[in-house]
Amino acid sequence: MDMSVTEQLVISNHGNASARYKWQIPPSRAFVPNPAVDEVAAGSSKNVVVTFKPTGQRSEEEVLVL
Repeated sequence: MDMSVTEQLVISNHGNASARYKWQIPPSRAFVPNPAVDEVAAGSSKNVVVTFKPTGQRSEEEVLVL
């Protein structure tokens, strides 16, 4: 049975140049952002889908750094 949950996040760039980003994903990978690397054009936004895949083996808390 798949117990995963997804949530959409919006990344906005209010600057005047494109902005590249990359997620630092912990090795346990309970939370997986997609895309992990991308670029947001100046004055626009993009959606990132974060999927939570619980393992049941430990506390399901992680820090994702963008």
